[in-house]
Amino acid sequence: MKCTSRMEMIFIDTDGQARMTSIGAIMDTPLETWLAFLSAKSLEVSAERAQFFIDYYNRAGDLSDSIRIDAAGFRQITGEDPKSDAEYRQIDRDFWRDVRAQLRKKEMRA
Repeated sequence: MKCTSRMEMIFIDTDGQARMTSIGAIMDTPLETWLAFLSAKSLEVSAERAQFFIDYYNRAGDLSDSIRIDAAGFRQITGEDPKSDAEYRQIDRDFWRDVRAQLRKKEMRA
């Protein structure tokens, strides 16, 4: 597996819990991904206003940095309106259901 850096967008729900959004990016090189991440720094908002995090994972897969953004920042980055709290909760449930299914498959093969 090729080691590369990546960004992931995380939604903060009305209970203050982090939810997967299925939005992320991997550029052609780790440097390009890092520079794209840094370009979003100008959109950063206070913790009180934050509705999303952009998480940056380095080539080793470690979370290296995060940027807090609001709905306006989300629109500027994605060109789309944010989904509802309920929609992101469903995306998150689906994501973790799929992860658990993949883990069960690996356990069955072992």
